Amino acid sequence: MNFETCDLPPGPSAPGVMQMGKLLRDPHGYFSSCYRLYGNTFTLRLPGRPPTVITSDSGVIQSLSGSGYDGPGRHVDEFRYLVGNNSVLFAHGEPHRLLRKAITPPFHGDRIRGYAPEMLRITDAHIELWKTGDQRQMTRESRKITLDFIVRLVLGIDDSARLERFSAAYLGYMNYMTKPLVFGLSAYIGAQQVYDYVRGCPARKNPYPMDILFRRAARNFRVVDEMLQEEIHKCRTWTAASGPARTDILAMLTTVRLEDGAAMSDAVLRDQLLTLLIGGYESSANTFSWALYCLLRHPDALARVQKEVDTVMGKQFQPEKVKELEYVDAVMSESMRLFPVALYLPRLLKESMTVGSYTLPAGIVLGPSMFLVHRDPAIWERPHEFLPERFIGGKQQVRQFFPFGLGVWRCLGAPFAELQQRIMLARLVSRFDLRLLKPDRIRPVHVGVMVGPTRGLPIQIDSIRA
Repeated sequence: MNFETCDLPPGPSAPGVMQMGKLLRDPHGYFSSCYRLYGNTFTLRLPGRPPTVITSDSGVIQSLSGSGYDGPGRHVDEFRYLVGNNSVLFAHGEPHRLLRKAITPPFHGDRIRGYAPEMLRITDAHIELWKTGDQRQMTRESRKITLDFIVRLVLGIDDSARLERFSAAYLGYMNYMTKPLVFGLSAYIGAQQVYDYVRGCPARKNPYPMDILFRRAARNFRVVDEMLQEEIHKCRTWTAASGPARTDILAMLTTVRLEDGAAMSDAVLRDQLLTLLIGGYESSANTFSWALYCLLRHPDALARVQKEVDTVMGKQFQPEKVKELEYVDAVMSESMRLFPVALYLPRLLKESMTVGSYTLPAGIVLGPSMFLVHRDPAIWERPHEFLPERFIGGKQQVRQFFPFGLGVWRCLGAPFAELQQRIMLARLVSRFDLRLLKPDRIRPVHVGVMVGPTRGLPIQIDSIRA
Protein backbone atom coordinates (compact mmCIF):
# COMPACT_ATOMS: atom_id res chain seq x y z
CA MET A 1 0.00 0.00 0.00
CA ASN A 2 1.17 3.51 -0.80
CA PHE A 3 1.04 5.29 2.55
CA GLU A 4 2.16 8.58 1.02
CA THR A 5 -1.44 9.38 0.15
CA CYS A 6 -2.78 8.53 3.61
CA ASP A 7 -3.88 11.23 6.02
CA LEU A 8 -1.54 10.54 8.94
CA PRO A 9 -0.66 12.64 12.00
CA PRO A 10 2.02 15.28 11.33
CA GLY A 11 5.67 14.56 11.96
CA PRO A 12 9.23 15.35 10.88
CA SER A 13 9.71 15.85 7.13
CA ALA A 14 13.40 14.89 7.07
CA PRO A 15 14.41 11.80 5.04
CA GLY A 16 14.04 8.51 6.89
CA VAL A 17 17.79 7.97 7.22
CA MET A 18 18.16 11.33 8.92
CA GLN A 19 15.25 10.58 11.26
CA MET A 20 16.85 7.28 12.18
CA GLY A 21 20.20 8.99 12.81
CA LYS A 22 18.64 11.54 15.17
CA LEU A 23 16.71 8.81 16.97
CA LEU A 24 19.89 6.76 17.53
CA ARG A 25 22.04 9.72 18.64
CA ASP A 26 19.57 11.53 20.89
CA PRO A 27 16.46 9.38 21.49
CA HIS A 28 15.04 11.41 24.40
CA GLY A 29 15.75 14.74 22.77
CA TYR A 30 14.23 13.68 19.46
CA PHE A 31 11.01 12.35 20.99
CA SER A 32 10.70 15.39 23.25
CA SER A 33 11.13 17.80 20.35
CA CYS A 34 8.52 15.92 18.28
CA TYR A 35 6.12 16.05 21.23
CA ARG A 36 6.59 19.82 21.55
CA LEU A 37 6.13 20.37 17.82
CA TYR A 38 3.32 17.94 16.99
CA GLY A 39 1.59 16.98 20.24
CA ASN A 40 1.02 13.53 21.77
CA THR A 41 0.60 11.75 18.41
CA PHE A 42 3.06 12.13 15.54
CA THR A 43 4.41 10.16 12.57
CA LEU A 44 7.99 9.02 12.04
CA ARG A 45 9.19 7.66 8.71
CA LEU A 46 12.11 5.33 9.35
CA PRO A 47 13.99 3.33 6.71
CA GLY A 48 12.94 -0.26 6.10
CA ARG A 49 9.50 -0.06 7.73
CA PRO A 50 6.04 1.44 7.23
CA PRO A 51 5.23 4.86 8.71
CA THR A 52 5.31 4.70 12.51
CA VAL A 53 2.68 6.66 14.44
CA ILE A 54 3.96 7.41 17.95
CA THR A 55 1.31 8.16 20.57
CA SER A 56 0.82 8.70 24.29
CA ASP A 57 -2.97 8.94 23.96
CA SER A 58 -4.44 7.27 27.08
CA GLY A 59 -7.37 5.80 25.14
CA VAL A 60 -5.02 4.07 22.72
CA ILE A 61 -2.86 2.73 25.56
CA GLN A 62 -5.92 1.32 27.33
CA SER A 63 -7.25 -0.22 24.12
CA LEU A 64 -3.96 -1.95 23.29
CA SER A 65 -3.46 -3.21 26.85
CA GLY A 66 -6.74 -5.16 26.58
CA SER A 67 -6.63 -6.10 22.90
CA GLY A 68 -5.77 -9.79 23.48
CA TYR A 69 -3.97 -12.20 21.18
CA ASP A 70 -5.93 -11.16 18.09
CA GLY A 71 -5.02 -7.47 18.48
CA PRO A 72 -2.14 -5.66 16.79
CA GLY A 73 1.04 -7.74 17.01
CA ARG A 74 4.60 -6.69 17.62
CA HIS A 75 6.47 -5.16 14.70
CA VAL A 76 10.06 -5.82 15.69
CA ASP A 77 11.46 -7.15 12.45
CA GLU A 78 14.87 -5.66 13.27
CA PHE A 79 15.11 -8.22 16.10
CA ARG A 80 14.64 -11.14 13.73
CA TYR A 81 18.34 -11.89 13.23
CA LEU A 82 18.90 -11.58 17.00
CA VAL A 83 16.20 -13.99 18.19
CA GLY A 84 15.01 -16.03 15.20
CA ASN A 85 11.80 -16.53 13.23
CA ASN A 86 10.34 -18.91 15.82
CA SER A 87 10.59 -16.45 18.70
CA VAL A 88 7.48 -15.64 20.70
CA LEU A 89 8.11 -12.04 19.55
CA PHE A 90 6.85 -12.97 16.08
CA ALA A 91 3.93 -15.22 17.03
CA HIS A 92 0.39 -13.88 16.54
CA GLY A 93 -3.10 -14.96 17.46
CA GLU A 94 -3.62 -18.53 18.61
CA PRO A 95 0.03 -19.63 18.03
CA HIS A 96 1.11 -16.76 20.29
CA ARG A 97 -1.33 -17.80 23.02
CA LEU A 98 -0.21 -21.42 22.92
CA LEU A 99 3.50 -20.57 22.93
CA ARG A 100 3.15 -18.02 25.71
CA LYS A 101 1.13 -20.49 27.79
CA ALA A 102 3.87 -23.08 27.38
CA ILE A 103 6.73 -20.73 28.27
CA THR A 104 5.14 -18.97 31.25
CA PRO A 105 5.32 -21.63 34.05
CA PRO A 106 9.13 -21.52 34.55
CA PHE A 107 8.82 -17.79 35.27
CA HIS A 108 6.34 -18.06 38.15
CA GLY A 109 7.38 -16.01 41.16
CA ASP A 110 8.30 -18.80 43.60
CA ARG A 111 10.51 -20.57 41.06
CA ILE A 112 12.31 -17.37 40.12
CA ARG A 113 12.86 -16.35 43.76
CA GLY A 114 14.66 -19.65 44.24
CA TYR A 115 17.46 -18.29 42.03
CA ALA A 116 18.22 -15.42 44.44
CA PRO A 117 21.11 -17.12 46.32
CA GLU A 118 22.84 -18.05 43.05
CA MET A 119 22.31 -14.52 41.70
CA LEU A 120 24.04 -13.15 44.81
CA ARG A 121 26.89 -15.64 44.43
CA ILE A 122 27.41 -14.64 40.78
CA THR A 123 27.30 -10.94 41.63
CA ASP A 124 29.85 -11.37 44.44
CA ALA A 125 32.15 -13.36 42.16
CA HIS A 126 32.25 -10.45 39.72
CA ILE A 127 32.84 -7.71 42.30
CA GLU A 128 35.06 -9.45 44.86
CA LEU A 129 38.29 -8.00 43.43
CA TRP A 130 37.03 -4.42 43.15
CA LYS A 131 39.05 -2.04 45.31
CA THR A 132 39.17 1.58 46.38
CA GLY A 133 40.23 3.88 43.54
CA ASP A 134 39.10 1.53 40.76
CA GLN A 135 37.32 3.11 37.82
CA ARG A 136 34.70 0.99 36.08
CA GLN A 137 32.29 1.29 33.18
CA MET A 138 29.17 0.05 34.89
CA THR A 139 27.17 -0.76 31.77
CA ARG A 140 29.97 -3.09 30.70
CA GLU A 141 30.28 -4.61 34.17
CA SER A 142 26.54 -5.11 34.51
CA ARG A 143 26.42 -6.80 31.11
CA LYS A 144 29.01 -9.32 32.28
CA ILE A 145 26.96 -10.07 35.38
CA THR A 146 23.57 -10.31 33.67
CA LEU A 147 24.96 -12.52 30.90
CA ASP A 148 26.42 -14.79 33.59
CA PHE A 149 22.97 -14.98 35.20
CA ILE A 150 21.39 -16.02 31.91
CA VAL A 151 24.03 -18.53 30.86
CA ARG A 152 24.11 -20.26 34.23
CA LEU A 153 20.49 -20.02 35.39
CA VAL A 154 18.62 -20.12 32.09
CA LEU A 155 20.87 -22.34 29.95
CA GLY A 156 22.32 -24.33 32.84
CA ILE A 157 25.94 -24.02 31.65
CA ASP A 158 28.24 -24.28 34.67
CA ASP A 159 31.47 -25.52 33.10
CA SER A 160 33.82 -22.51 33.15
CA ALA A 161 35.52 -23.17 29.82
CA ARG A 162 32.21 -23.78 28.08
CA LEU A 163 30.67 -20.71 29.68
CA GLU A 164 33.56 -18.54 28.52
CA ARG A 165 33.35 -19.91 24.96
CA PHE A 166 29.62 -19.30 24.73
CA SER A 167 29.85 -15.82 26.27
CA ALA A 168 32.69 -14.77 23.97
CA ALA A 169 30.79 -15.89 20.85
CA TYR A 170 27.49 -14.35 21.96
CA LEU A 171 29.08 -11.04 22.95
CA GLY A 172 31.05 -10.96 19.72
CA TYR A 173 27.84 -11.40 17.77
CA MET A 174 25.70 -8.99 19.79
CA ASN A 175 28.30 -6.25 20.19
CA TYR A 176 28.74 -6.07 16.44
CA MET A 177 25.15 -6.56 15.30
CA THR A 178 23.80 -3.94 17.71
CA LYS A 179 26.24 -1.17 16.81
CA PRO A 180 24.05 1.78 15.76
CA LEU A 181 25.49 1.88 12.22
CA VAL A 182 25.20 -1.89 11.69
CA PHE A 183 21.75 -1.92 13.29
CA GLY A 184 20.60 0.86 10.98
CA LEU A 185 22.10 -0.79 7.88
CA SER A 186 20.46 -4.09 8.80
CA ALA A 187 17.07 -2.38 8.99
CA TYR A 188 17.71 -0.82 5.59
CA ILE A 189 18.90 -4.10 3.98
CA GLY A 190 16.05 -6.08 5.52
CA ALA A 191 16.08 -8.13 8.70
CA GLN A 192 15.07 -11.35 6.92
CA GLN A 193 18.02 -11.12 4.52
CA VAL A 194 20.42 -10.54 7.40
CA TYR A 195 18.78 -13.39 9.32
CA ASP A 196 19.22 -15.75 6.35
CA TYR A 197 22.87 -14.79 5.94
CA VAL A 198 23.99 -15.19 9.55
CA ARG A 199 22.15 -18.53 9.72
CA GLY A 200 24.07 -19.91 6.77
CA CYS A 201 21.87 -19.07 3.77
CA PRO A 202 23.94 -17.15 1.21
CA ALA A 203 22.56 -13.86 -0.05
CA ARG A 204 20.67 -14.25 -3.31
CA LYS A 205 21.48 -10.72 -4.40
CA ASN A 206 24.67 -8.71 -3.90
CA PRO A 207 26.46 -11.28 -1.69
CA TYR A 208 29.65 -9.19 -1.56
CA PRO A 209 28.29 -6.44 0.75
CA MET A 210 26.78 -9.09 3.02
CA ASP A 211 30.17 -10.84 3.25
CA ILE A 212 31.88 -7.58 4.12
CA LEU A 213 29.32 -6.60 6.76
CA PHE A 214 28.35 -9.88 8.40
CA ARG A 215 30.91 -12.65 7.77
CA ARG A 216 32.52 -12.43 11.21
CA ALA A 217 29.15 -12.06 12.92
CA ALA A 218 27.92 -15.17 11.12
CA ARG A 219 30.91 -17.16 12.43
CA ASN A 220 30.13 -16.11 15.98
CA PHE A 221 26.46 -16.96 15.56
CA ARG A 222 27.30 -20.44 14.31
CA VAL A 223 29.18 -21.08 17.57
CA VAL A 224 26.20 -19.79 19.58
CA ASP A 225 23.76 -21.90 17.56
CA GLU A 226 25.84 -25.07 17.85
CA MET A 227 26.26 -24.66 21.60
CA LEU A 228 22.56 -23.99 22.16
CA GLN A 229 21.67 -27.12 20.18
CA GLU A 230 24.17 -29.11 22.25
CA GLU A 231 22.67 -27.81 25.51
CA ILE A 232 19.15 -28.64 24.35
CA HIS A 233 20.22 -32.19 23.43
CA LYS A 234 22.05 -32.62 26.74
CA CYS A 235 18.99 -31.44 28.62
CA ARG A 236 16.59 -33.71 26.74
CA THR A 237 18.76 -36.76 27.45
CA TRP A 238 19.52 -35.90 31.09
CA THR A 239 18.84 -38.75 33.52
CA ALA A 240 19.39 -39.40 37.20
CA ALA A 241 22.69 -41.02 36.24
CA SER A 242 23.83 -37.78 34.62
CA GLY A 243 23.87 -35.93 37.93
CA PRO A 244 21.56 -33.98 40.28
CA ALA A 245 18.20 -32.86 38.95
CA ARG A 246 18.56 -29.67 36.92
CA THR A 247 16.82 -26.49 38.08
CA ASP A 248 17.68 -24.19 35.16
CA ILE A 249 14.94 -22.72 32.99
CA LEU A 250 16.04 -24.70 29.92
CA ALA A 251 15.45 -27.93 31.86
CA MET A 252 11.91 -26.80 32.66
CA LEU A 253 11.22 -25.69 29.08
CA THR A 254 12.21 -29.09 27.69
CA THR A 255 9.49 -30.72 29.81
CA VAL A 256 6.59 -28.41 28.91
CA ARG A 257 4.01 -29.61 26.42
CA LEU A 258 1.89 -27.69 23.98
CA GLU A 259 -1.87 -28.25 24.02
CA ASP A 260 -1.57 -31.11 21.53
CA GLY A 261 0.83 -32.88 23.91
CA ALA A 262 3.92 -32.31 21.78
CA ALA A 263 7.15 -30.83 23.10
CA MET A 264 8.62 -27.71 21.54
CA SER A 265 10.93 -28.56 18.65
CA ASP A 266 14.64 -27.84 19.05
CA ALA A 267 14.40 -24.91 16.60
CA VAL A 268 11.48 -23.31 18.47
CA LEU A 269 13.16 -23.85 21.83
CA ARG A 270 16.46 -22.40 20.58
CA ASP A 271 14.74 -19.21 19.42
CA GLN A 272 13.00 -18.80 22.80
CA LEU A 273 16.40 -19.09 24.47
CA LEU A 274 17.81 -16.41 22.17
CA THR A 275 14.83 -14.22 23.09
CA LEU A 276 15.49 -14.73 26.81
CA LEU A 277 19.16 -13.97 26.26
CA ILE A 278 18.61 -10.57 24.68
CA GLY A 279 15.91 -9.63 27.19
CA GLY A 280 17.80 -10.80 30.26
CA TYR A 281 21.18 -9.50 29.20
CA GLU A 282 20.84 -6.34 27.13
CA SER A 283 17.75 -4.73 28.63
CA SER A 284 18.55 -5.73 32.23
CA ALA A 285 22.07 -4.29 32.05
CA ASN A 286 20.81 -0.95 30.76
CA THR A 287 17.93 -0.86 33.25
CA PHE A 288 20.37 -1.48 36.10
CA SER A 289 22.74 1.19 34.77
CA TRP A 290 19.99 3.81 34.75
CA ALA A 291 18.96 2.91 38.31
CA LEU A 292 22.53 3.29 39.50
CA TYR A 293 22.88 6.56 37.59
CA CYS A 294 19.76 7.96 39.27
CA LEU A 295 20.98 6.98 42.72
CA LEU A 296 24.43 8.45 42.23
CA ARG A 297 22.88 11.72 41.02
CA HIS A 298 20.68 11.88 44.14
CA PRO A 299 22.74 11.40 47.33
CA ASP A 300 19.70 11.51 49.65
CA ALA A 301 18.05 8.64 47.80
CA LEU A 302 21.36 6.71 47.81
CA ALA A 303 21.73 7.16 51.56
CA ARG A 304 18.17 5.95 52.09
CA VAL A 305 18.79 2.83 49.98
CA GLN A 306 22.00 2.04 51.88
CA LYS A 307 20.22 2.48 55.23
CA GLU A 308 17.34 0.25 54.13
CA VAL A 309 19.67 -2.50 52.91
CA ASP A 310 21.75 -2.35 56.10
CA THR A 311 18.61 -2.49 58.27
CA VAL A 312 16.86 -5.33 56.43
CA MET A 313 19.94 -7.45 55.78
CA GLY A 314 21.79 -6.96 59.06
CA LYS A 315 25.41 -8.11 59.12
CA GLN A 316 25.05 -10.56 56.22
CA PHE A 317 23.32 -9.97 52.88
CA GLN A 318 20.37 -12.37 52.68
CA PRO A 319 19.07 -12.60 49.08
CA GLU A 320 15.71 -14.03 50.12
CA LYS A 321 15.01 -10.71 51.88
CA VAL A 322 15.36 -8.62 48.73
CA LYS A 323 11.56 -8.60 48.41
CA GLU A 324 11.44 -6.62 51.69
CA LEU A 325 13.46 -3.73 50.22
CA GLU A 326 10.54 -1.41 49.51
CA TYR A 327 12.59 1.68 48.72
CA VAL A 328 14.97 -0.26 46.43
CA ASP A 329 11.91 -1.46 44.55
CA ALA A 330 10.64 2.14 44.30
CA VAL A 331 14.03 3.31 43.00
CA MET A 332 14.00 0.66 40.28
CA SER A 333 10.45 1.63 39.23
CA GLU A 334 11.18 5.35 39.21
CA SER A 335 14.35 4.91 37.16
CA MET A 336 12.38 2.80 34.65
CA ARG A 337 9.77 5.55 34.50
CA LEU A 338 12.35 8.19 33.64
CA PHE A 339 14.66 6.00 31.57
CA PRO A 340 12.78 3.11 29.92
CA VAL A 341 15.18 1.11 27.77
CA ALA A 342 12.72 1.27 24.86
CA LEU A 343 10.93 4.45 23.81
CA TYR A 344 7.83 2.80 22.38
CA LEU A 345 6.18 -0.54 21.62
CA PRO A 346 5.83 -1.05 17.85
CA ARG A 347 2.50 -2.66 16.92
CA LEU A 348 1.52 -3.53 13.34
CA LEU A 349 -2.12 -2.72 12.64
CA LYS A 350 -3.97 -5.60 10.99
CA GLU A 351 -7.05 -3.45 10.47
CA SER A 352 -7.81 0.26 10.55
CA MET A 353 -7.84 2.01 13.93
CA THR A 354 -8.96 5.45 15.06
CA VAL A 355 -6.38 7.48 16.94
CA GLY A 356 -7.61 10.94 17.86
CA SER A 357 -9.03 12.53 14.73
CA TYR A 358 -7.15 10.15 12.40
CA THR A 359 -8.13 6.77 11.01
CA LEU A 360 -4.92 4.79 10.62
CA PRO A 361 -5.00 2.15 7.86
CA ALA A 362 -3.93 -1.47 8.24
CA GLY A 363 -0.21 -1.90 7.69
CA ILE A 364 0.76 1.17 9.71
CA VAL A 365 3.01 0.71 12.76
CA LEU A 366 1.42 2.17 15.89
CA GLY A 367 3.84 2.95 18.70
CA PRO A 368 2.41 3.54 22.20
CA SER A 369 5.27 5.40 23.86
CA MET A 370 6.18 4.61 27.45
CA PHE A 371 8.73 7.41 27.34
CA LEU A 372 6.06 10.03 26.62
CA VAL A 373 3.46 8.51 28.95
CA HIS A 374 5.97 8.20 31.79
CA ARG A 375 6.75 11.92 31.55
CA ASP A 376 3.24 13.21 30.92
CA PRO A 377 2.50 16.11 33.33
CA ALA A 378 -1.20 15.26 33.15
CA ILE A 379 -0.41 11.90 34.81
CA TRP A 380 2.66 12.52 36.95
CA GLU A 381 3.37 15.31 39.40
CA ARG A 382 6.79 16.87 38.68
CA PRO A 383 7.30 14.30 35.90
CA HIS A 384 10.93 15.11 35.10
CA GLU A 385 12.15 14.73 38.68
CA PHE A 386 13.48 11.57 40.30
CA LEU A 387 11.00 10.86 43.12
CA PRO A 388 10.97 7.16 44.11
CA GLU A 389 8.44 7.92 46.85
CA ARG A 390 5.70 8.10 44.23
CA PHE A 391 5.87 4.30 43.90
CA ILE A 392 5.55 3.51 47.60
CA GLY A 393 2.17 2.43 48.89
CA GLY A 394 0.48 1.49 45.62
CA LYS A 395 0.90 0.42 42.01
CA GLN A 396 0.33 2.59 38.97
CA GLN A 397 -2.31 1.63 36.44
CA VAL A 398 -0.98 -0.18 33.39
CA ARG A 399 -1.78 2.69 31.04
CA GLN A 400 0.39 4.97 33.21
CA PHE A 401 3.44 2.74 33.74
CA PHE A 402 4.42 -0.08 31.41
CA PRO A 403 8.22 -0.53 31.17
CA PHE A 404 7.81 -4.27 30.49
CA GLY A 405 5.14 -3.91 27.81
CA LEU A 406 1.35 -4.11 27.57
CA GLY A 407 -1.21 -6.87 27.96
CA VAL A 408 -0.45 -10.24 26.40
CA TRP A 409 2.77 -8.79 25.01
CA ARG A 410 4.22 -8.03 28.45
CA CYS A 411 7.74 -9.41 28.87
CA LEU A 412 7.59 -13.01 30.11
CA GLY A 413 10.98 -12.72 31.80
CA ALA A 414 10.04 -9.64 33.86
CA PRO A 415 10.11 -11.50 37.25
CA PHE A 416 13.62 -12.83 36.48
CA ALA A 417 14.82 -9.39 35.33
CA GLU A 418 13.37 -7.57 38.33
CA LEU A 419 14.96 -9.96 40.80
CA GLN A 420 18.44 -9.79 39.26
CA GLN A 421 18.37 -6.00 38.99
CA ARG A 422 17.34 -5.54 42.62
CA ILE A 423 19.97 -7.95 43.92
CA MET A 424 22.68 -6.25 41.88
CA LEU A 425 21.68 -2.74 42.95
CA ALA A 426 21.25 -3.56 46.63
CA ARG A 427 24.50 -5.52 46.75
CA LEU A 428 26.64 -2.91 45.02
CA VAL A 429 25.50 0.11 47.03
CA SER A 430 25.79 -1.86 50.27
CA ARG A 431 29.39 -2.89 49.46
CA PHE A 432 30.81 0.26 47.91
CA ASP A 433 30.65 4.04 47.97
CA LEU A 434 30.54 4.92 44.28
CA ARG A 435 30.88 8.19 42.40
CA LEU A 436 29.92 9.11 38.84
CA LEU A 437 32.74 10.43 36.67
CA LYS A 438 31.79 13.50 34.60
CA PRO A 439 28.06 13.04 35.28
CA ASP A 440 27.04 16.05 33.19
CA ARG A 441 28.35 14.31 30.07
CA ILE A 442 26.13 11.26 30.53
CA ARG A 443 22.99 11.26 28.41
CA PRO A 444 20.62 8.71 26.85
CA VAL A 445 21.74 7.16 23.59
CA HIS A 446 20.98 3.95 21.75
CA VAL A 447 23.33 1.32 23.20
CA GLY A 448 22.76 -1.74 21.07
CA VAL A 449 19.03 -2.13 20.53
CA MET A 450 18.19 -0.42 23.82
CA VAL A 451 18.52 3.08 25.23
CA GLY A 452 21.35 3.31 27.73
CA PRO A 453 23.77 5.87 29.18
CA THR A 454 26.64 7.21 27.11
CA ARG A 455 30.27 6.40 27.89
CA GLY A 456 29.30 3.13 29.58
CA LEU A 457 28.37 4.92 32.81
CA PRO A 458 31.89 5.48 34.22
CA ILE A 459 32.17 5.39 38.02
CA GLN A 460 34.90 5.40 40.63
CA ILE A 461 34.97 3.35 43.82
CA ASP A 462 35.66 5.87 46.58
CA SER A 463 35.60 3.40 49.44
CA ILE A 464 34.56 -0.08 50.51
CA ARG A 465 31.80 -0.03 53.10
CA ALA A 466 32.16 -2.06 56.27
